[in-house]
Amino acid sequence: MKTNLKVTALLALLSIGAFHGKASAFALGDFAFTSFNSREDGWALVALIDVPANSLLYFTDNEATNATTFNTGESYHSWNSGAALIPAGTVVRFSAIDSATLLDSSFGTLARATVTGSTN
Repeated sequence: MKTNLKVTALLALLSIGAFHGKASAFALGDFAFTSFNSREDGWALVALIDVPANSLLYFTDNEATNATTFNTGESYHSWNSGAALIPAGTVVRFSAIDSATLLDSSFGTLARATVTGSTN
């Protein structure tokens, strides 16, 4: 049940374009899910645009508690796309997101992010 809730929350955030880059904001439709793997706590996205170097994206699995707020007991992650442009069509894979030491991405760097109000 919790995994399904996390997937639903993550899909909802991605579907409304909850990405923010350093140089520019990403828009709805710039990325699409290609997979989710609950056994290893990972997922993959395909970039539908060229992703500028050192873009920063945030992910959360927080559930909405009502129409205006999210709960505070979940984690946040930040992804820095890395020093090189990532071409449109590239699949970026994120894995082991529940591990403080093993979390990883196929491009750039995935890290836990500290966000006010979260117990992470």
